[in-house]
Amino acid sequence: MKNAILLSVLSFSLLAQAEPERTRVTILKPEVVYSPRGFDSNDNAQVVISGSFTGYCMKTRAIEKKIDLNNRRVYLTHSVTIADDCSDLAMYIPYSNAVDLGPLPAGQYEIGAQDENGSFIRMGTLPIAKAAVLNTHSTDERVYAPVTSLSFSMTPAMSEPVITLGGILTNSCLSPANLEIRQTANNVIEILPTLAVARDNCKAVAVRYQKSVTLKGFPSTDTLIHIRAMNGQAINRVITRLDRL
Repeated sequence: MKNAILLSVLSFSLLAQAEPERTRVTILKPEVVYSPRGFDSNDNAQVVISGSFTGYCMKTRAIEKKIDLNNRRVYLTHSVTIADDCSDLAMYIPYSNAVDLGPLPAGQYEIGAQDENGSFIRMGTLPIAKAAVLNTHSTDERVYAPVTSLSFSMTPAMSEPVITLGGILTNSCLSPANLEIRQTANNVIEILPTLAVARDNCKAVAVRYQKSVTLKGFPSTDTLIHIRAMNGQAINRVITRLDRL
């Protein structure tokens, strides 16, 4: 009896291994590559790819990157899996992914994304400025706030949504200062949340904070909100038409 059970399990295992692959991998060129403009040569530079699927049978995979420092070019390859035996429905499914490029030497970088034919299509440029350090207390000219949350809410004035960001300050000498807003022509809104830093009687203490800002003249098309953070990273959110409902 044990031998029969073992034979049945082995037969099932062999059948499972012989099951043909039901997914395929293909290259999908992003519809948009957003390039924030505020990076210096000591920052972790980023671009954000964005697009949409027409059904749930497609899933995004890892994004491959290649950086040619000599020619100031960045090559991106976005691959997706498609389930061949999936019964799809017509849907709008937006996707977005941030691509970390690391610190880059100052210069103007051309961004290319691979299409289904294997060619790299120019998708924009990414400017990197030379880092400017104002004093020995910081690795940058600004001290950014630690940002852990971002919310977006539309208002009756559809062109003036409210952005609320928040985080935790871990020293009594830190306090939120300004939210500097930069809006670029390529539908990127950069928010730079700076801190005021005192130097007297500092104590380690955890204090939550929130700051809100109204974005005037918000674009009617998909737009990237890019928020810099203290840890050298950034929070990125692409606002699509679903956010405007």
